[in-house]
Amino acid sequence: MSGAVPAERRDVGLPALIVAVVIFATGSTVSRKLGAPGVVIACYRNLLAALVWGSIMAVQGRRLTWALIRRAGPLGVLFGLNLMAFITGVSHTSIAAAEIIGALTTVIVTPAAAMIYHERVAWRAMPFAAAAFAGVLIVLLFAPPRGANSWLGNTWIVGATRLVVIDPGPELPLADLMTAMSLCGGLVLLPFVVLGGQAGAIEPGRIGWLALMVLTNGVLAHAAILIAQRTLPLGTISTAQVAQPAIAVMSGALFLSESVRPAQVAGIAVVMISLLGFLRVSQRDSATRPPSVDFQAVAPTAGRGSD
Repeated sequence: MSGAVPAERRDVGLPALIVAVVIFATGSTVSRKLGAPGVVIACYRNLLAALVWGSIMAVQGRRLTWALIRRAGPLGVLFGLNLMAFITGVSHTSIAAAEIIGALTTVIVTPAAAMIYHERVAWRAMPFAAAAFAGVLIVLLFAPPRGANSWLGNTWIVGATRLVVIDPGPELPLADLMTAMSLCGGLVLLPFVVLGGQAGAIEPGRIGWLALMVLTNGVLAHAAILIAQRTLPLGTISTAQVAQPAIAVMSGALFLSESVRPAQVAGIAVVMISLLGFLRVSQRDSATRPPSVDFQAVAPTAGRGSD
């Protein structure tokens, strides 16, 4: 979105953006509370979210079709694998490490999109990207010797950041896109859950956490971010999302009693400041060149933002 935004639209967009950022940032904490394998959580989260979004589609007078599945299916498969990789990583490493590595998705998406769509890379932003990577190294290398941090988990998170998913073409209604994506993202993982004998891996007493994840991360956050995208400039949204790692770390400290060293706090600050600089320079560079093909990356954002 470009141009001036009326104040009354900002009044709706800003609260929606805050809701989306907070939900996405706390998703890793909720997934840890479930205490189940990442493939199980991702599978059930996607299948249940598909039911909710499908119900919304039905209320709006539309239904799931094979044409829709063919369009959004590949996107959904990568979405499911991305979510599985991130949640698996979170279960084996600290929230701080997971969120900071996941924050590099922004840095990875830009050159990836440039290669796919033959866009010019904003080389002036690359020093900020290098500084962001350095900040991630600080967070990882200064992790407490005893704690949740592990290189196995970090590797899973790196794998999640590399699963960059590209928008499936002409714009689809959100309910249609999320129904097809969530369904395919759950079905691709279902065989591993069933064949692995993990169908009952989520304890009955933790079902409430699963319901919370489905309704917040799976539905509410996506609806909120859509409202933000339609009412706020892209730069505002990108800038706000830089805060996600810090919110996630605070959530881990409050609800999971995770400790964070002072050096790691400094590393997180370096990453956030560097990402902010990267976004600002990239956006300024984009504004000074002719428009080209638009792209949209769906990630953790989940998220990492999609966990």
